[in-house]
Amino acid sequence: MQLVITGDKFRGVIDEFENGNTPEIAQAKKRLKSQHYYTLHRSEAELKEMGIPKTIGEPIFRSFESFQRLEAAQTLLTPEQYRQMLLDLGAGADMHNGEWEKTIQEKVVDAQGKTEVVVKKVMSPGTPEEELRPVLEQNARGLETYKMVVRAQMDMITRKYGNMLEKIPIRELITHYVELARDFSDAQVALSMAAGHPDFLDPSKPEDQLLRKRIEYYCRVGKFALDQLNFLYMGMVKTDEELAETMSSGCFGDESCQQSKDYLLENDPAFQHQLDWDQRVLPPA
Repeated sequence: MQLVITGDKFRGVIDEFENGNTPEIAQAKKRLKSQHYYTLHRSEAELKEMGIPKTIGEPIFRSFESFQRLEAAQTLLTPEQYRQMLLDLGAGADMHNGEWEKTIQEKVVDAQGKTEVVVKKVMSPGTPEEELRPVLEQNARGLETYKMVVRAQMDMITRKYGNMLEKIPIRELITHYVELARDFSDAQVALSMAAGHPDFLDPSKPEDQLLRKRIEYYCRVGKFALDQLNFLYMGMVKTDEELAETMSSGCFGDESCQQSKDYLLENDPAFQHQLDWDQRVLPPA
């Protein structure tokens, strides 16, 4: 159903990266699918001092399809631009800025000749600056493209759902379920990037502060809305009122979600309206 809506615009790029046929693609894929996507701009010690996680805690591209389903990606990127973004974001596999703790495995032979594997944590020296500099530039370009897509997607989502997503009626949820799944297909990664990647959003810029709050609110509420279909099918939710109550209790158990909603109510005019399913992604101003 998703393919019927989105088509297969990026299939050639996705196949290329999934197969990893060239050294360049293989290296980029290694970082993109790492379990802990990270920044190369700062050392582990600097991040610790700033109180920022050293990784976002998951791959930035566990699935290439999740990102390509976004209407903003389909609208704003050509296959060539999507491919370049992946190469830029994936540059720098195995590199680090400054010393970085890593886990290694060593085989140790005891006095009886038995071999066992010992897991150790060691400090890995940083990548020389002359090697790191061009990679940092690549990462910045890739992050700029990724951010442009996420910003356009969140702008469309805000105009589309307003402050009604948490109160979506059952009929609307079922009728537009595939559309909702597309709108929030990359929600988990966007949340992780906003929370854990220090280069993604600039806290000193009002437009980035707004984007952070939109991500924190809509990605949590959108993911929770998609989960409600199971409760509907199991008969655990039968009325619009029960659905709204379930949504509210689930979404706002996280204090940051309520804080983000309060911020949007006060600072985001696009947040103050009803559902509008006709909204589409607009090119950046």
